[in-house]
Amino acid sequence: MLQTGGDNSGLGRRRAASLLRGLCSFVLGWHLKAGEPQVVLNAGRPGQMAMVCARPEVSGVEDPALGKTLLDVAYWDLAHSGAVQPLLESAFPAPVTHLAMRQAGASLLLRTMVKPGWTGKLILRVEVTDLGAESQVFRKAYSFDGKTLARTAHRLVDDVIGALTGIPGVAGSRIIFVHELAHGRKELFQVDPDGENLTRITHHESLTLSPSISEGGRLAYVTYVAGLPRIWGRLDPKEPFRCLFPQLPGAEAMAFTPAWSPDGRRLAMVLPNHRGDSDISVLNPAKGRTRQITGNSGINTEPAWSPTGHQIAFTSDREGSPQIYLMEPDGSNVRRLTLEGTYNASPAWSPDGGMLAYVSRMDGRFNLFVYKLAEGKAYQVTRGAVSSESPSWSPDGRWIAFASDQDGRRQLFVTDLSGTNQRKLLDLPGCQSPVWTRTR
Repeated sequence: MLQTGGDNSGLGRRRAASLLRGLCSFVLGWHLKAGEPQVVLNAGRPGQMAMVCARPEVSGVEDPALGKTLLDVAYWDLAHSGAVQPLLESAFPAPVTHLAMRQAGASLLLRTMVKPGWTGKLILRVEVTDLGAESQVFRKAYSFDGKTLARTAHRLVDDVIGALTGIPGVAGSRIIFVHELAHGRKELFQVDPDGENLTRITHHESLTLSPSISEGGRLAYVTYVAGLPRIWGRLDPKEPFRCLFPQLPGAEAMAFTPAWSPDGRRLAMVLPNHRGDSDISVLNPAKGRTRQITGNSGINTEPAWSPTGHQIAFTSDREGSPQIYLMEPDGSNVRRLTLEGTYNASPAWSPDGGMLAYVSRMDGRFNLFVYKLAEGKAYQVTRGAVSSESPSWSPDGRWIAFASDQDGRRQLFVTDLSGTNQRKLLDLPGCQSPVWTRTR
């Protein structure tokens, strides 16, 4: 909006329930009896490849549940990848053959094998076979231990998706967001895209807002821990959090909505001006110099760098109502992007730079839109009698995370670009400002 300013067992149960529902009309599970009626879908959604997930081959491992856990995590990740529709091998009548898989519409077979490795580690070997050509299209080995099984499963799925589509998956990414702990107390948290591994990041016991992270892991945010809103964060993931730019003098000590450039070399931020409005400035952390790049009357806020770093999208009410504008990083070549709607805000670039997600107010509620730059057209993503805010793209460009009060409490959701495939990220009210990143 326009402004100047460890594992969770419940989530694990939700994932299990999601697995039971499945994406297709299969009878799922590990205890199907041969000869029982089984429905095999003529698989594959438009734009998706149907992949049979074979039962993991596990030998020499003490944990009897390891194979099932591996399959559960990989299946969930594939089902929510937007690129692959997974099918369970156990849903096919025995004996399962490549011909039967092809007749069901499957084009790929995923096999996983786990054996003991050296120095107490386990070795996971992964193979993906093209069922039509009867040839391997992916093969890789991973070393892991019992504590990193889920993380390794995320990695293998991301690698498989990358090999098949050219763009790695996002199962191993994370979503940073703001969570309200109590009135006047908000902190940064992070969670995996499957809703697992909810972790608190900051402990300021204050109002903490507007996270931004660069590709190299530089994190910036606004906190009121010292009284005034100032930019805190860290320039290296190994550093403790601190006030990043204490040298900013006077009124510039107050800063809002920081936004790292993709390479982490520049930080755009919103600073108050002498008119009582706000302007966007760009800071070079290496030199400690700030340059104001907007200067007209009105509020200029919510800077968002393009993936190349050559443009900045921002929100401004310079023409009377909040709208989305584009400009060069030096403030030149300003042009208005949104021409429809009386209130448009919160721009977010797609990873390929071809689209901008934003919110538009309609009938008193905000909905997500996607503007395709090549077409010069906007498409509505969310609809309904609730507000959807703060869009953030997944690193592969297939999904958008956002905050919404769909069930009366503001929580985080994920949607595809059509808006028809939505899911709640986790059951945690009081969440806002998601930022989706590959950086861990």
